[in-house]
Amino acid sequence: EAYISGSKRIISAIFALNLGWKNQLYLDITGRNDWSSTLPKDNCSFFYPSVSGSVALNDLFEFGRQGGLINLMKIRASWAQVGNDTAPYRVSDYYSATGFPGTVAIQSSKANGNLRPEIVSSWEVGLELRMFRKRFHLDVAYYDSVTDDLISRMPISYANGVNYVYMNAGSIRNRGMEASVSGTLVKTRDLQWKIG
Repeated sequence: EAYISGSKRIISAIFALNLGWKNQLYLDITGRNDWSSTLPKDNCSFFYPSVSGSVALNDLFEFGRQGGLINLMKIRASWAQVGNDTAPYRVSDYYSATGFPGTVAIQSSKANGNLRPEIVSSWEVGLELRMFRKRFHLDVAYYDSVTDDLISRMPISYANGVNYVYMNAGSIRNRGMEASVSGTLVKTRDLQWKIG
């Protein structure tokens, strides 16, 4: 796979493996490697994998089907990394034409030939539950995500002739819980009332 725009080129190699067993166990494995023209030659290649799986517990252990008490009880887990490059023209100095013939302007940011790609590493676990002939639905998940080598614009002294430099400056962490609950309170031939 290749992506080319007017000032950026990305070449990618991708693989995916999807496994399932009796509609009860699922495993997905993916991998991708990108080569980006916006990063320095020594750091232009970055690989990011992912693994995810789920288990339908009520099917695997055959419980809850009698009387429609539990229609689905599924646990899931995933881990992934995602790479990110930067915008063009940040790793080497360049000049651009101005509106005046025969003159050029320097870029407003200092080139950084040591930029590395950003890498986001995240994992998630969750539970999905459907009960009472699918009239009650619960979905709960916990996630944790860390972005390393965050590419940020940092101000520098204008004595250098520029205002700022792009650099890998730290990391950011996001984590939390998500939950959704929905249900059908009334279900007749003529009326159905759902809340969530």
